[in-house]
Amino acid sequence: MLALLTLTFLSAPLAADVAAMTPLTFSLQQPDLKEDFKRFDAILKSKTDEGEAINMMDSFVGFHREAQGKIDNIDDSISIGEGEKKLLLKERKDLRKFQNTLAEKVYSAMTHKGRKNITEPNLQLFRASAYTLGQMGPVGAHYLWKAFENKKFKKEPDFRGLCLEQVGYTHAYEEFTEELVDLLDHHEYIFIAKAGEALAQFGGAPGRLRKDAVERLQQLLSQNWEATINEKTDEEAQKKYRQTGQAMRNALEALTGTSQSDPQAWTTWWNKNKKDLEVPTEVPKLPELAQIRWNRYWGLETVEERGEMYLKHHPEYAEEWTDRNDRIRLLEDLDKDGVADRSEIFATGFGDLLDGTGAGVYVRGNDVWYTNIPKLWKLSDDNDDGIADTREALHHGYGVRVAFRGHDMHGLVLGPDGRLYFSIGDRGYNVVNQEGKRLSAPNSGAVFRCELDGSNLEVFATGLRNPQELAFDDYGNLFTGDNNCDAGDQARMVYVMEGGDCGWSMNFQYLDDRGPWMSESWWKPRFDGQPAFLNPPIKNMAAGPSGFTHYPGFGLPAEYAGSFFLADFRGGANGSGI
Repeated sequence: MLALLTLTFLSAPLAADVAAMTPLTFSLQQPDLKEDFKRFDAILKSKTDEGEAINMMDSFVGFHREAQGKIDNIDDSISIGEGEKKLLLKERKDLRKFQNTLAEKVYSAMTHKGRKNITEPNLQLFRASAYTLGQMGPVGAHYLWKAFENKKFKKEPDFRGLCLEQVGYTHAYEEFTEELVDLLDHHEYIFIAKAGEALAQFGGAPGRLRKDAVERLQQLLSQNWEATINEKTDEEAQKKYRQTGQAMRNALEALTGTSQSDPQAWTTWWNKNKKDLEVPTEVPKLPELAQIRWNRYWGLETVEERGEMYLKHHPEYAEEWTDRNDRIRLLEDLDKDGVADRSEIFATGFGDLLDGTGAGVYVRGNDVWYTNIPKLWKLSDDNDDGIADTREALHHGYGVRVAFRGHDMHGLVLGPDGRLYFSIGDRGYNVVNQEGKRLSAPNSGAVFRCELDGSNLEVFATGLRNPQELAFDDYGNLFTGDNNCDAGDQARMVYVMEGGDCGWSMNFQYLDDRGPWMSESWWKPRFDGQPAFLNPPIKNMAAGPSGFTHYPGFGLPAEYAGSFFLADFRGGANGSGI
């Protein structure tokens, strides 16, 4: 089958800080960062060395956290009447000033005159600045908002949306809840969605703020939903709800401590509870919501449990998520002019409730291997008519938990040992192989290998977040690009070592500080003091590594020999590239 197959798819105080405490005051020992700031400014002016600048910003976050630990200790002492209050308040003021200096320096990476052009290296630096400010609390939120409103980024909606999203992680409730709510009426759908995502991080906001936010969210969600029902031919209404609806529902769940089945149910809930409950100061730890979140992120152990969770809490998914199918399409250039002359649906029908996004295909002769959670499929064209005649599920049990879209199965490639290699993101797996051995890690991404008939399935490497594609070099070494976790870390180029563990766990994604992934810098290339069990990346690069391949050695100039090509997807055409 000489043709092209395509897929169609619809922190605590440091010990040193504690030791510095006295009954009267805290020892304020701000680090002297003059030389660091001078070096940082020189890098911005040089228009090079973005990686060093990003690493320096990571250290600024560390200083910010140390200062916050001291502020927390001061607040504790004031609350119990320990120490001289006047001196403590002065030290707290000085610490907050120091934090603002750090955040201001990070923001300067976005506004420095040496970085005035919107180039890809500069955008990489700007994004890292946004992620860094997102870890700096309310003072970081202030500069994120300035970046969002900066005319320099008027034509960069993806970056502006990232700034909004990161405001959520600052927990700047008093300062920005109302501003985010106001954006829910914005004409740009990406800003509505990102404001919703930010509000989804504001579950700890005071009740009065959450009440106002919930009132507006349920109102707009219902309006947008009704527009899609009443105006089924209105493509713009359909588009608006698709792009903003889920973010609004996520925000409502976080702000109220409850979950509703659809937008109309949210309106009913609001009308029933707005006077009696008034969205209490603390979000109630309702057993149902706790169970939903436990199941969604940590508690599910099999793909069948995922299906049961869908039907229990969202029965509408039984219809909404099964009315379309993923397809494999065959494209052929019959006259060899470089343009496809034939288009045929090779296989379809991949639309079960448990199915995900089909994102991996490998062709060998008339056989096709296809990854679509929860199964690895083998399809065969027995009569050479371009349509699959038989299909066989070689394995079942991939994609146990709910995660970001696309953290599914992909990366099919034939290894130098003649075995099939493929990957899954951090939705995890619980698979019994053909020999009866259970392979299970519901909270980890991994790389697998098996024979072409599916036998001898084994886990090759683990601890990955979302390795989209796999590629072997000329010597049989396996590599992949792995995504960052949206907390200031960078994407990674990984040497996939047999038996290796890259350290990522899906559980980290739902911790505000991402746990040791960020605090111990597990995402960085090897350095002294790094945990010995890690298989660290060989380089930090890109932002959204997706397509990835090794140059086979013919068709391009000799200078490309031994090269890899990586497609870096950054949320849209603007800024993405190879």
